[in-house]
Amino acid sequence: GHSDWRTLETDTDWEKLAFNEDSKTRMVDFNASGGNDRTRFYLSGAYMNQDGILVGNNFKRISARINLDHDATNKLKIGFSLGLTRSLGNRVSYDNDFSTPIQLVALSPVTPVRDLNGNLYDRPVATYYNGLIELENASYLSTIYRNLGSAYLNYKFTKNLVFKTEFGVDLQNQSDDQYFGSRTINGEATNGYGQFDGFKAFTYNTNNYFNYTRNAGKHDLDFTLGMSFQKLSVDESRITGEDFPDDDLQTLASAGRITGGYTEKEDYSILSYFARANYKFDNKYLFAASGRIDGSSVFGVNNRYGFFPSVSAGWIISEENFLNTSKLISFLKIRASYGTSGSDGVANRFASRTTYGSAKHNNTSGLATSQLGNPDLKWERSKQLDIGLDFGLWNNRLSGEIDYYTRNTDDLFYNVPLPGTTGFASWLVNIGSMKNTGFELVLNSVNVNNKSFKWNTSVNISKMKNEITKLDGDQTIIPGNDGRYLNSLLVGQPIGVFYGPKFA
Repeated sequence: GHSDWRTLETDTDWEKLAFNEDSKTRMVDFNASGGNDRTRFYLSGAYMNQDGILVGNNFKRISARINLDHDATNKLKIGFSLGLTRSLGNRVSYDNDFSTPIQLVALSPVTPVRDLNGNLYDRPVATYYNGLIELENASYLSTIYRNLGSAYLNYKFTKNLVFKTEFGVDLQNQSDDQYFGSRTINGEATNGYGQFDGFKAFTYNTNNYFNYTRNAGKHDLDFTLGMSFQKLSVDESRITGEDFPDDDLQTLASAGRITGGYTEKEDYSILSYFARANYKFDNKYLFAASGRIDGSSVFGVNNRYGFFPSVSAGWIISEENFLNTSKLISFLKIRASYGTSGSDGVANRFASRTTYGSAKHNNTSGLATSQLGNPDLKWERSKQLDIGLDFGLWNNRLSGEIDYYTRNTDDLFYNVPLPGTTGFASWLVNIGSMKNTGFELVLNSVNVNNKSFKWNTSVNISKMKNEITKLDGDQTIIPGNDGRYLNSLLVGQPIGVFYGPKFA
């Protein structure tokens, strides 16, 4: 039986039940450092246990770090750094059919929490699904191990010329263990549902460069020449199971049926060569130039590499004789830059390749093309012009900057829809051009500045406009990926506009 709502003896505060009233954060950490004039070390360790504001949400982390630097000779320095972390996260339910704790507020206050046997009420007595069932009959634990390590070598050929090499690794190992008992939404129909997700990511990178600096009288020169390489490998796996004999047996070994599983691999690498020069004359005139060649595994063999140069100049006018004694202008600098950059940021890192996968029919496996590759896929390229003014007035009581930029991006990535008769839904290509223009104003003021009271303000205003300036060939419109009018590309309009017939 249960209490009668008509007598108003039940007045449940569901909102209170959704939140951790006594959520706490507990932290302990220590560190130690020391050494002598040739060797320095740093050690640290930390523990954190943090409750979320929602019930069932908790995060624990234990971490340690060691840094060691050693001057082997007057010319050679070496060092390494190692950090280890283990994190445990108790995560709350997905927002699935209102089962997340915050949805408890939708339940009526006249609904009691439990029946006389102590079991949680659910529909039909509760008008809504009771999210506390998820809390008591489901678990979702994320375990993450993260190892970050790096080592470097610094060699000083002369007081002006230095060589540095760095090598770093990042290893992440994550598992998500989920179990939904037979009373939960996810586990109800299948007599319990379990899922295990594994994720491994290994990244290593290296930077190697020469740096030359020279200061002679009014001349300051800084020159860098080098290369870098980065490789990322990802492994993902999933296994799911159903039909558990008891809600206390929650590992997949207890599942009556293993219902699904997959593994997936992904690799990505980028190789770069770069050169950069900075020159300053008399602390007033600044010049810089740089160039880099980047090669990415995202692109086909036809267009793997791109060259991206840039130049910039600045003039600190306030250092000139006609201004350096001014009481009004304390700082004034004008600057301009023009440069190119590239993007290989596509969601599908194998877009340039035609890929194949298994196709099953009548329990017999076969091979099917899963994606149409584009061997001509290439870098998305941007050319940007920046003009700016930095100023300070009345001993920098008022300071700020004014910026104007224009950026033209060519060879935009776009998934062009294909006719269904091809067997493919879309094809990733470089298509068209886009223009961005923008203006930004930043003002900082020191209104009051004395020992007992300080008052500063900062205001910024910006305006930006983007439009598509060109599409492939003579096209003026490409329909959206939904095959209708949403997210269409239209010349003269911003990216992703709604384009449809005009209704009378």
